[in-house]
Amino acid sequence: MVSAPAQEGLHGILLHQVKVDGTALEEWFGGAVGMVTVDPGAVSASGPAGTGSMKVTISSELELPLFTAEGFGLGTPVTTRETVYQDDPDDPATASFVTTVDIEHGARLEVSTCCSAGGSDIDLYVYGPDGRLLASSTTPIDEEYVSILFPEDGTYTIAVHGWSVPAGVDTFDLTINAVQGYDVTVSDVPSHIPAGGTATLTVQWDTTGKAPGTYYGLVLMGPITAPGLLEVPVEIVVE
Repeated sequence: MVSAPAQEGLHGILLHQVKVDGTALEEWFGGAVGMVTVDPGAVSASGPAGTGSMKVTISSELELPLFTAEGFGLGTPVTTRETVYQDDPDDPATASFVTTVDIEHGARLEVSTCCSAGGSDIDLYVYGPDGRLLASSTTPIDEEYVSILFPEDGTYTIAVHGWSVPAGVDTFDLTINAVQGYDVTVSDVPSHIPAGGTATLTVQWDTTGKAPGTYYGLVLMGPITAPGLLEVPVEIVVE
């Protein structure tokens, strides 16, 4: 089960067969397509630090069994100016810039690079708490981006590899957006949304003790087999 933003124009649905048992040249299957509306599509509010809430209504043409919803956040993306050197282009393990980020109750980990001073070609790698490579971005320029949904708790390693640094050393912008934490919660979650049915959830947030600024979170929801099927961004401005 997958979803995509709906917009004007013709949409295509492509199904890729990757494995058959070899007993026949074709195999029949079933499927369904329908619209799901989330109103409002984003939660936003402003005011002094404290608690707040907002109702979100889901209307679905498809049945959504064993429905779940969970809130994450609040936090802010962090951008820093970092340094990278010319590394062995054939070995990402020689990446000259390495940093880590800790995740606890995470919805998404987004990491991006850009804006190198010398126009270098740099590549981005993100490794999980077990040291396994989870995502990479290796465009021929300095703009790289990776996104990991539902990152498990633990320490993640971010490596920036200097594939081609003509001057030998260069600087770049690194942005880490770790959507995590327990400041956003969801209540009134239905166990099941029938085809053609609606349900209204309550999204709550707590900014107690936070300094003035803009904080971001995320509500992920869907059937238990696809808990990140639907997304509702959360933006709270503490005045």
